[in-house]
Amino acid sequence: MVLSFATRGKKLAWQTWNAFDDVTTFYTLGDARRDIDDEAMAMLECITVLLYDRTSDVDNIDQMRQHHFTKRGFSMECLPPTKAALVQHTKTAVYQAGHIWGQTFKATSALPSPGDWGWTDPPEWKPLWTTLHEASISSRELLCC
Repeated sequence: MVLSFATRGKKLAWQTWNAFDDVTTFYTLGDARRDIDDEAMAMLECITVLLYDRTSDVDNIDQMRQHHFTKRGFSMECLPPTKAALVQHTKTAVYQAGHIWGQTFKATSALPSPGDWGWTDPPEWKPLWTTLHEASISSRELLCC
């Protein structure tokens, strides 16, 4: 399984990568053995903001999401992920790239539990997309006749 951001392709990701000054965070993610630190997540948040709007001066993805949500004519499918979703997306990607592919040439792999890295529902293991409550459930109080 390969995870990606909706409506964002490889070409745009490569252009964003080239426009961003510091990409050392990606090197440190491959070595993450316990958890992803706050500094790395902040850097990934900045990169994701640039992926959705290269001219943005916002560094908080939830603020950017709110800004795009209030724009006229902006499609819901084009919204950036929430920070909670970005954290889970990052965990699943680090597990795949850093832990699984990082041990490709070892005769015996010593993998941590996928449950610690953004996966759920053993033994089938599916990505946990977000830790936030579903919007339709959490906003019921806003619905009235």
